[in-house]
Amino acid sequence: MSQPTELTGSLSKGSRRPTDLVDHIGGKAAHVDWLIGRGVPVPRTWVIPVGVDPDTVVLDGLISTRAYAVRSSATVEDGKEASYAGQFATILDVRGESAIRAAVADVLASAESNLEEAYRAALEHTGPISMAVMIQEFVTPKASGVAFSRNPITGLNEVVIEAVEGRGDRLVSEGHTPDRWVRRGDQWIEHPEGSAVATPVVDEVADTCRRLADELDEAIDLEWVWD
Repeated sequence: MSQPTELTGSLSKGSRRPTDLVDHIGGKAAHVDWLIGRGVPVPRTWVIPVGVDPDTVVLDGLISTRAYAVRSSATVEDGKEASYAGQFATILDVRGESAIRAAVADVLASAESNLEEAYRAALEHTGPISMAVMIQEFVTPKASGVAFSRNPITGLNEVVIEAVEGRGDRLVSEGHTPDRWVRRGDQWIEHPEGSAVATPVVDEVADTCRRLADELDEAIDLEWVWD
């Protein structure tokens, strides 16, 4: 029996890029550990590494009354060429050991879904996919969103931030129209009127996005929440 590995930033210590850990804990968890190691506030997170039988993992370190998000971390996920966004399962607001174990099984099964196979075919990726699973303390946010270090529409060197009130799946999965900010240099050239997201929060998201992109020397996108 084994414990899931808690991500504290130590795995990526000394690694300039998160990709160094992908084969062990998958793309998403590798990026999370890398972010933690650089002082980015991230909810407490554990990972069941690639190749570990989840039935042998002891989960008694998790608080039975607390909610968790159980998320995929495939070896092909969050890559530079393809993100595989939305192709694998994420189960939110999971409580209790039996529910967490069922969610872990669903995430592992999603690696073989028909949707994912079609996505791979479109990318002409035919190699095997290995899956790790993240278990993350679930945050009930005031607002959630995404941030891009480079404008994804124009390609210009400006930070773009989008947000909706509440959980992020309202933005990604349910198609709600988000509030939108665009910052060029230190100037906001586009911002919504009457947004529920406080200006200092948006400033912090933009600063963090730009700092991480500069460290990696490449354009990035990230998910964020405000609680």
